Amino acid sequence: MKTLSPTELQAELRSESPPLVLDVRLADDFAAGQIAAALNNCVFEVAFHERLAEQVTDKLQRIVLVGASRSSEEARMAFEKLERAGFSDVSILEGGMEEWVAAGFAIQSSALPPSQPTAPDGRLSVDLTESRVEWIGRNLLNKHWGTVVIKSGAIDCAAGKLTG
Repeated sequence: MKTLSPTELQAELRSESPPLVLDVRLADDFAAGQIAAALNNCVFEVAFHERLAEQVTDKLQRIVLVGASRSSEEARMAFEKLERAGFSDVSILEGGMEEWVAAGFAIQSSALPPSQPTAPDGRLSVDLTESRVEWIGRNLLNKHWGTVVIKSGAIDCAAGKLTG
């Protein structure tokens, strides 16, 4: 697998023939921050190959895949899928978006960042009329979700951090 450092990708993006940057993270992560001119195509979705055919018509085109971080698997999975599909000039951004940002390179966002609430100290009782637990499970083909009813509960906070 060929990789590029954030500095190398930045240089290539400024060249006369920049690569196609394909961000393979979830759409929500992409909306929160992406490299300028990057396209999004989540590798975990069934429609990945269909969208890829629309996004890239030339299998010889230079493509750089962007995942979340060095430890995430989405860029490596996308690399394998593109390789099997016959794409010949594919690289992975080393460390993904995490290292791109750490290197100080610009990102753009199409979503407003969530505001950071201030957590009070002490024991807080759960408001049973306003609270619920939501869960999401993902696999390569599907996304499942649901809720769990809360019968009672409390949370403990100290110095703005959850302690119990």
